Amino acid sequence: MTRNLAVTNQAPAPVSYTEDSIWLTTFDAIAQAICLLDAEGQLVRFNRAFAERFRADERKIGHRLTGVAGVLARQLPGAPAEIELEAGGRWWRVTADPLQEGGRVLVFGDATGKKRLEEELRRRADQLAEEGARKDEFLAMLAHELRNPLGAFGTALTVLEERGAGDAKESRLRGVCRRQLDHLTRLVDDLLDVSRITRGKVELKPVSLDLVAAVENAVTAVKPLFDVRRHELTVSLPPQPVLAVADPTRIEQVVANLLSNAAKYTPPSGHIALTLTCLPGPSGGTAAIHVADDGVGIQREMLGKIFDLFVQAEPPGRGAPGGLGVGLTLVRALVEMHGGTVEARSAGPGRGATFTVRLPLLALDATPPEPIPAVARDPERTLSLLVIEDQPDVREALTSLLREWGHRVEGVDDGRSGIALAAAVRPDLVFVDIGLPGLDGYEVAKRLRLDPLTAELPLVALTGYGRPEDRARALRAGFDMHLVKPVDAARLRALLAHGVSGPSTHSVGAG
Repeated sequence: MTRNLAVTNQAPAPVSYTEDSIWLTTFDAIAQAICLLDAEGQLVRFNRAFAERFRADERKIGHRLTGVAGVLARQLPGAPAEIELEAGGRWWRVTADPLQEGGRVLVFGDATGKKRLEEELRRRADQLAEEGARKDEFLAMLAHELRNPLGAFGTALTVLEERGAGDAKESRLRGVCRRQLDHLTRLVDDLLDVSRITRGKVELKPVSLDLVAAVENAVTAVKPLFDVRRHELTVSLPPQPVLAVADPTRIEQVVANLLSNAAKYTPPSGHIALTLTCLPGPSGGTAAIHVADDGVGIQREMLGKIFDLFVQAEPPGRGAPGGLGVGLTLVRALVEMHGGTVEARSAGPGRGATFTVRLPLLALDATPPEPIPAVARDPERTLSLLVIEDQPDVREALTSLLREWGHRVEGVDDGRSGIALAAAVRPDLVFVDIGLPGLDGYEVAKRLRLDPLTAELPLVALTGYGRPEDRARALRAGFDMHLVKPVDAARLRALLAHGVSGPSTHSVGAG
């Protein structure tokens, strides 16, 4: 029996509730458009939704599907299938299943809204990716532009500090300059670190690390900030080493950020306590680093947000000490990358705060990673150095510092002059700025490597571009080392003392 279930204007006939009528009524009430085809592909039956959607009536029975429904049906494979197809300016999800007696049942669902939503989500994802790439390029350029003056300032300040001339007032003013320079440098580094971490571009370099030593290094780094604010800092550390598999630089950064945060939010002459404890466990145990202060405290509703990006305990302009709101975000990200946790506790405004970092310890029976080998420093000797830098202040500050240390230094302001002078003088080491006009630093390095007279010269990239991809590009271009401005004076001394590895492993190619 064939029954037409198309929509008509006639009054419905009284329904006799037989098994067949119940099935047909249920079939007719299904919201999706459904039709049955015989083995020849001709229409046998359809429900009300099919009739409304494809304007079908009883005249279609016994014929092949036409229009949009026909277009869709012809694209379906013979086997059972569920696919999305486009026809009639819309998208359809069509299911085809075989019938036992031959033929197929087709179910049509309008997927246009879903497709449009997917396309909108893809468009927005592409837009966000493009905006993210532009933001990253902007941050890299901003860091470069900031690091050039910071480099000149820092190097010139190092010269003044090492000469030690002047009275006590001048000494105090140099101390002010050094602290503020270090603060600006940390702000730039933190901002770029947050950008890299949120994009998953920061890789840890774990070694077998003594957390006691790492904490001591962090305390030393931030001690000037505590001194200038007259804070009392109490440090309690275990007498024995506390071993963990961790990145030394990043762990020191975590502790330094927590201490700086405590100093920032504690009024002058306040009290801050740092404690490192060990909790034994079956797999090595856990180290807990507590930083407690008696400062301004944290509102209860802010405790769950304090580690979010650009969040501060108090809004700027209401007595808050300022900052970018990225330090604690970095702390949480770096701790979690080490498999640890961090939490903040406070009894409320005016009642101080405590931050606790927990890190997994190295199991007693574990084989620790190879430690970073120490490099034996040779006695200092007079070197012939070449500085290729187009910024006059940066070039003057660096050459003055190097001469202050007793080295012979030549400085030029463009790549072509630097290449010619390097070939003529054959210096012991060449510092090359990346952002040179005309021939940039990458091209200078490539040309020096291709010339037999300069191919073996140690090359150091001196730049404001500090991303991992910038370092990789510099090494590909032929540099032995990549230093980011402002260069730490101690690191520069170490570099001059024991040199850099030769260029034998360099691959000079497209940067």
